Amino acid sequence: MKKIMIIMTISLIFIFISIVYAAKINIKKGQTNVILDVFISNSLSTTGGGLTGLTYNSSGLTAYYIRPGQTSDTAIPLVSTTIGTYTSGGFVEIDSVHLPGLYEFDPPNAIFSEGSNSAVIFLNGAINMVPLPMELQLYDIGTPSSTIVIGVPTNIY
Repeated sequence: MKKIMIIMTISLIFIFISIVYAAKINIKKGQTNVILDVFISNSLSTTGGGLTGLTYNSSGLTAYYIRPGQTSDTAIPLVSTTIGTYTSGGFVEIDSVHLPGLYEFDPPNAIFSEGSNSAVIFLNGAINMVPLPMELQLYDIGTPSSTIVIGVPTNIY
């Protein structure tokens, strides 16, 4: 019985990891003013709890992106923003009580420009923060709108 429980637990962990890291965000090429709602896990939590209290200028917090063909990554300067309002590099906690670990992140428009079919954004470095990679699939279908708010993971059609 104990062996079965251990095997089931390990299986669930692998399923969870594959779901988290297999998730992709689909965004139209040329999209502008994208607002992402992202969940940041607390590395000290044994229950998958979110990390609260981060701000755009939290010690160690960094954001970078890279697109295929770039020879190096590009830093995203994090800045203060208001929830629901796009600001390039904006980062703000949504609600530490009711939505612990949920933040709004406004990636720069350059990430979504023509010339690539994908990009990776990486948030990392704050104390007790589980690194957050976000894989973006950029596609050509449809016409981009001026502002769009999405959660992670999601699809925009």
